Amino acid sequence: MRGRPGYSCATKVGRMTSYVFAGYRPDSYVAVSGTQMRLDPEFDADRDALTFEISDDDSHLGGDRYHDESGDDGNQYAVVRDAAGNVVGQGRVYVDEAWTFADEHGDMVSVYSVEIGGHSMGYIADGPVQPGNTYDIVSTHNPGTGPAYTEIDSADYDPDAANKITGTERGDSLQGGADDDTIAGNGGADTLSGGSGDDFLSGGAGGDRLSGGSGDDTLRGGVGADTLSGGTGLDIADYSDSDAAVTVELNGGTGRGGTAEGDTYTGIDGVIGSDFDDSISGFDKEGWGSDRYTNVFHGGAGDDTLSGMGGGDSLYGDEGNDVLSGGTGDDFVSGGADADTIVVDSGFGTDTVEGGEAGDDHDTLDFSDVGTPVSVTFTGDEAGSASDGADTLSFSEIERLRLTAANDSVDASGQSTGTEIDAGAGDDTLTGGSGADTLRGDGGADRLTGGGGDDHLSLGADDNAVDEVVLGNGSGSDTIAGFEAPVPDGNGGWIGADQFDVTGMLTARGAPVRSWDVQVGDDGLGNAVLTFPTGERVTMSGVAPSSMETGAQRRAAGIPCYTEGTAILTPSGYRPIEELTPGDLVMTKDNGPQPVAWIGRRVLGHRDLRAQPELKPIVIRKGLLNTERDLVVSPQHGMLVKLPGDGSERLIRAKHLVDFPGGHVTPMRGRRQVTYVHLMFDRHQIIFAEGTPSESFFPGPIGLAALDDPTLRELLQIFPGLLTDARDRYGYGAPARDYLRRRDLREHQANHGPMTLLH
Repeated sequence: MRGRPGYSCATKVGRMTSYVFAGYRPDSYVAVSGTQMRLDPEFDADRDALTFEISDDDSHLGGDRYHDESGDDGNQYAVVRDAAGNVVGQGRVYVDEAWTFADEHGDMVSVYSVEIGGHSMGYIADGPVQPGNTYDIVSTHNPGTGPAYTEIDSADYDPDAANKITGTERGDSLQGGADDDTIAGNGGADTLSGGSGDDFLSGGAGGDRLSGGSGDDTLRGGVGADTLSGGTGLDIADYSDSDAAVTVELNGGTGRGGTAEGDTYTGIDGVIGSDFDDSISGFDKEGWGSDRYTNVFHGGAGDDTLSGMGGGDSLYGDEGNDVLSGGTGDDFVSGGADADTIVVDSGFGTDTVEGGEAGDDHDTLDFSDVGTPVSVTFTGDEAGSASDGADTLSFSEIERLRLTAANDSVDASGQSTGTEIDAGAGDDTLTGGSGADTLRGDGGADRLTGGGGDDHLSLGADDNAVDEVVLGNGSGSDTIAGFEAPVPDGNGGWIGADQFDVTGMLTARGAPVRSWDVQVGDDGLGNAVLTFPTGERVTMSGVAPSSMETGAQRRAAGIPCYTEGTAILTPSGYRPIEELTPGDLVMTKDNGPQPVAWIGRRVLGHRDLRAQPELKPIVIRKGLLNTERDLVVSPQHGMLVKLPGDGSERLIRAKHLVDFPGGHVTPMRGRRQVTYVHLMFDRHQIIFAEGTPSESFFPGPIGLAALDDPTLRELLQIFPGLLTDARDRYGYGAPARDYLRRRDLREHQANHGPMTLLH
């Protein structure tokens, strides 16, 4: 209560003085027990106060010691008015009885009953009396002399002011008003009402009932089973002073642990946690009824778990290793200090996530509960965006990602501080940045690109999937775990499982890296170390050097030798096919040196080969051709053979050679990428690749269908008659040899025995 000491005014006329002050109606005080009293909690001076207008010739209000209901001072006269100014009594006035009240702190106040002619007019006091507080009655007596007029405290309590109200230990009923009140119940089973305004209510010990009313209120129940009712506005349950962890479930309306034990909630929108490991969950909707506010949670110190559930929530983990989940809706989530985990749910909406930077900082953005693939792009250090196609979030201050069980993709090339990614199940594509990244593919057929920096890549050992590691110039010194090394195929060759993709890696001369460019060493712990021409290194944890020491083993692991890198016979000797340019001379079987008219390339990545496995290359082992190297060609590529019997020559497609006995021609089913190089002349030619006669590119229906659109357009600019020349059925000229169909191959083998490849 905000009381005003002294009287309102005094006016002297002759020997009489007029005094005016405010008091209390007769029904303003109620007995709590035989020894306790309380002023009406809803007392409002503007509405309930009485005005006493007394004229007297002395300075004290007299009593009625003889109990004759007339008073001892015949010169005291009063007019008593209600708050509206109406006269409710007038006449000779006196004090009938006096009480001494004491609050919990021992502060005393005297209260007097005022009568006229035996009728109660109300009460006056010599100090402030707080509405709703419970006071002990220390003493009572019939005074001969009442208080001095200068000691009377005018009753001017205004609940609409910003009041600071403190209760007792005895169970108070305290009422705030229209402004921003601070109400402390202290001990006992208190009833605290904030009214309108942004109020702070603190119940203290005991089972209290706190009602915030309108406005954005903060309710602290304290020890005991409290009932917290927020009312309208954004209302907060505050457990910052709890001596133990709390569990608050707004959806169920109950609390447990610490000072939340036994608490119940209605209209509570937010929670402030304790300094311990709290668990706080919201309601699965937006607000209570028409009160459309969503959850605002502050975890405080400790390792907290905050779950916003439905609606657009604001979650603040504060200190500690917190787990925060915004749920559905458009949420703001801030981990605060230390290593936090922000969990993203299906239907997550348009969220904003801040990991926080202080303390033991290593924050995780966890998508493992999202049921659809996510795509994550870093636009700077620890910052970027993510989407599942329907919902989108932006994030900052995130050091680690945990992905879904679907086919996710992460592009962290935009950051330099190092990224840690756990991909989970699914066929994931992970690209690191220029820092030291840790990429874990886990289950599924994953494609991992470490990028710059010294990265650690984990492929998921024994996951029965073909993983791919992409290397490039400047990729640093990487460590790879879980790489499944090539194994013998039973026919003197090797079958690869996991693959390297080095299509973007060049030697110092600018040529594509081939298997013989790679040096194989030992890290001193029995792990293979691959060193590439421009200094990049890969340590293959768990793979012995003997598993990668031969060119065939490295080729089986995806480091190419042929296709790109295939040696083509020219007048000056064998040259790598990628070094040839249009106009260079190449030796042909039928016409000697001939200039190359066109060179085309087509790169097929993992997804291309997975969608069209029939395009995976064929390897012809060196034992079949009496060469030192395997020859890798496309399935449709024609190899020159001599037919048994008449000795005539035919072209047989590589995919049909797979039917030859001995297993020397096999499809590369584990291959994850390939670059096909096409050499075309003014007419179809037989050329020599790795010493073996085979065809140049022939632009028939099959050959043209194998080209992508840009390559086909380029070819048609050089040979515009390919699709319009009607002079022959090919629009280019006849093949250098006829093609042998699969059924013809079987027939010749049945009638004449095995064929031989020409050398």
